[in-house]
Amino acid sequence: MLSKSCQHGIKAMICIKKNAQKSKPVSIGEVSSKINVPEAYTSKILQRLVKAGMHKSKKGVNGGFYIENRLLDKLTLWHIVNEIDGVNLKYGCVLGLDDCSNQHPCPVHNEYKSIRQNLITFFENTYLTDLTENMVKSLFDKAYVNK
Repeated sequence: MLSKSCQHGIKAMICIKKNAQKSKPVSIGEVSSKINVPEAYTSKILQRLVKAGMHKSKKGVNGGFYIENRLLDKLTLWHIVNEIDGVNLKYGCVLGLDDCSNQHPCPVHNEYKSIRQNLITFFENTYLTDLTENMVKSLFDKAYVNK
């Protein structure tokens, strides 16, 4: 349901949030290694999220990515999903049709509307903190990430 970029973005933000608890920036190399995604691709995703204001980047020897204290407990999955896949998830047709709307529904449009809203509600109510506290061990197990 989510694009690979969005999935990688969520995992990368969990990695950054985990390091935020240690009050230190995490390097792009460390993030890409933890989520098992090439560094250039990880960097592209993370720079997009920096521009969206979800986290910061710091250059230099002790640089990397970090989340400001004021945002640590406020970021939801929806912040990430909306930035990367939001338009498609919120308005796109589940079958990929260009002309799908309430006025011109595809065969599954009406059934998918409630699923879409439930999914968005789930993302809006799931905080990054919840994921770092409850899922971080399995998320960064290499066997799990490679699937």
